[in-house]
Amino acid sequence: MEIDSKRFGDRYTAQLEKDKRSREMIDFPDLSGKKDNEYRKFLLKVARGYGSNKFLFVNFPSDVRWFKAKVTREDLKKVKYIKYSYWVKVSDETRKAEAAAETIRRGEEIFGQKNGIYWETAEAIKSGAKLPEMIFVSENKNSQLVLLEGHMRLTSYFLVPEYIPKELDCIVGFSANIPEWIFY
Repeated sequence: MEIDSKRFGDRYTAQLEKDKRSREMIDFPDLSGKKDNEYRKFLLKVARGYGSNKFLFVNFPSDVRWFKAKVTREDLKKVKYIKYSYWVKVSDETRKAEAAAETIRRGEEIFGQKNGIYWETAEAIKSGAKLPEMIFVSENKNSQLVLLEGHMRLTSYFLVPEYIPKELDCIVGFSANIPEWIFY
């Protein structure tokens, strides 16, 4: 979950503290509550730019329809990272997690970013840890899946590919306008 992220978690927790809100609304969401859903949307806007055409969500379409889904090992091999400089470079321009795992195995550090977190997560996977669902976007169910959230987890799975489950629960968003998103 991004709230636990070393890179972005502080943005969420700081806003929760500022607004005197409990983290439980993130960890154990009641999705039927309109006010809580609006607040979670607000948190995503503050932390990552959702709905404000900023940060991660520049040109992100407003008509994305979200679904719970499952992805297979074979699906994960085809998934592309977002078109962001670090993910493009770590994957040797392929935007694929398998290629990024090879870069990390070689010990290459891209833009000075340490690789330890990938290995730590790979060890957690081997120990049976249940990781949060990854989030993907696509034009439709027959189009290229692009990873919106979960890059470190996906990369870590490919460091220990024998531990990739046959199927993983995920969230997928579809929009015919997703190619307009700058990171697609």
